[in-house]
Amino acid sequence: MSLGSSSTELSPKFRESWMERLSERLPDFSSRPLTKIAIPGSHDSGTSTITAQSALSGSCPAAARALAKIPLIGSCCVKPVIAKWARSQSLTVVEQVQQGIRYLDLRICHCLTCEQPSKEFYLCHAMRGEKLVPALQGIAQFIEQHPKEAIILDFNHFYEVQGNSDQLLLEVIQDTIGQYLYPYDKSRPISDVTLAHMWELKKPIIVCYHNDSVTNVHDDLWPGSSIPSPWINTTSPDTLIKSLDANLMAVQAGDTFYVSQCMLTPHVSTILSDLYCCCPCCQQVVHNLYDMSVEARDAYLPWMSSSEAVKQEMNIAISDFVDSDGCAFIDTVVGLNEQRSKQQSG
Repeated sequence: MSLGSSSTELSPKFRESWMERLSERLPDFSSRPLTKIAIPGSHDSGTSTITAQSALSGSCPAAARALAKIPLIGSCCVKPVIAKWARSQSLTVVEQVQQGIRYLDLRICHCLTCEQPSKEFYLCHAMRGEKLVPALQGIAQFIEQHPKEAIILDFNHFYEVQGNSDQLLLEVIQDTIGQYLYPYDKSRPISDVTLAHMWELKKPIIVCYHNDSVTNVHDDLWPGSSIPSPWINTTSPDTLIKSLDANLMAVQAGDTFYVSQCMLTPHVSTILSDLYCCCPCCQQVVHNLYDMSVEARDAYLPWMSSSEAVKQEMNIAISDFVDSDGCAFIDTVVGLNEQRSKQQSG
């Protein structure tokens, strides 16, 4: 099966172990810098379980939380609207990894009022999604079964994480995936990191943790500065593509991982207008985050196939609803790696 075309659909079995399979097919693949491998990732990775009944999280704007407390209106109107804009994925974290996702965007909420606050960490986006502990346990099990894959976990937003929450969160990380963590060495360039070395050490998971006071004293956690991820805050597909392309061209000389955020972002006014459209008399067509993800996909898939910056420089690309259109996003990003090998050998 050739991956040279963006239209190539990979089998689920290939996606599940694509790093190992490409290392068998491409002589240079496992020795490439990980920064030079095209890696598919997901945005707001832990949100597939969000429904209108989900609890609001600390990441939910205060105004929305206040509206959600209004009797009747909150449960029948406000929370359903929040949910349809908060849910960014249809697959669980483990299901995403099984489909080839190798970067996860993790936003953490800590339930301080739960019965067991030491373990009640959630993945969130305005509302609570998956519980963190089962998600990390599933990732550990996946790595046990697929030791020649590698995963980057990006802990980049923290809500209601206060007091000893950081210590409790670190204990959760250590207890679930600690044995697999690839250490950070600030004396070595990040471009030294390769799949071959991760596999040799049997440490195929990189955890980026965006809190310098924590990473300064924990060598098995990578600082946020090691993985820039610029947010392109736009509803315009044209603006998204122009910005993605310009950003890739500008990052060529950097010695970091680099995340290209291939998503459109709704205006607050769009979300607020949905509250009015809960009214039965409203005739306005109501959209949701999935509709916006389709607009973005229709723009970024052709761009990935034609842009020289993508072919040469794209490292990590993330998207909403990564399994849409037969996992076309995942297949396209994975396919870039064989294209690069052909260009280098040619």
